[in-house]
Amino acid sequence: MPENGYFKELKERLDQIATEIYELKESQKKTDEQFKKTNDEIERLTKKTDKEIEKTDKEIEKVNKMVGNLTDGLGKFVEAIVFPSIPKLFSKQGIKIIDISTRKERHKGEDTLEIDIFAMGRENGKDVILVTEVRSNLDRRAIDEFVKDRLGKFFDFFPEYREVNVIGIVAGIRLEGGVENYAEKRGLWVLGPSGDMAQIINKKDFKPKIWRYSEVHRRRI
Repeated sequence: MPENGYFKELKERLDQIATEIYELKESQKKTDEQFKKTNDEIERLTKKTDKEIEKTDKEIEKVNKMVGNLTDGLGKFVEAIVFPSIPKLFSKQGIKIIDISTRKERHKGEDTLEIDIFAMGRENGKDVILVTEVRSNLDRRAIDEFVKDRLGKFFDFFPEYREVNVIGIVAGIRLEGGVENYAEKRGLWVLGPSGDMAQIINKKDFKPKIWRYSEVHRRRI
C-alpha cells in the first residue's frame, strides 16, 4: 500500500474513532442528565411521600386519641354509673344482687365471650343472672348482636349456669330514637344515664324475657 494511502486510511480511522468517542461522550452526558433528572424526581417524590406519611401519622394519632377518649368515656360510664346502679335499680324490681363484676370473659376453643357486667342475684328464692351489654351508642343493631352473640351463646360458654335463669340488660350513653321500645320487644331491660346514676327506661309494666338453657337449646335443634 502506498504511504500516502496508508496515512489517509489511518487518518480516516482516527477521525472515525474520534467521532465515536464524541458520540459516546454525548450519549453519556445525556444519560447523566437523565439520571440526574430521575434522581431529582425520586428525591421530590420521597419528600412528598414523607410529608404525606407525616400527615397520615398525625391523622392516625388524632383518630387514636378520639377512640381513646371514646373508650375512656365508655369505661367510665360502665364503672362509675352503670355498675353501681344495677344493685340499687334491680333491688326495686325484686332482685337482690349477691355478686357483680365487669368484663367477665370465658374462652371456648378459639372463641371468646365477654360480658360487660355480670351479676348474680336472687329473685323469689331462686338464682338469676343479669347479663348487661353497654354501648356508647345503643341502636337496634347493637341489641340484635347482644341477643344473638351474648345471650344466645351464654350457656355454651357458661355451662355451669344451665339451671339458672338469665335476664338481659342493655345500657347506652346515647340511645337511638325508639331503641327502648325495640329492646322491650326483645325482652330486655334498658338503662340510660341520669346524672351520676343510670335509670331504667322501660315501661312500668314491663316484664323481661327469661333465657333458659332448655329453650335456647331446643331452638337450635
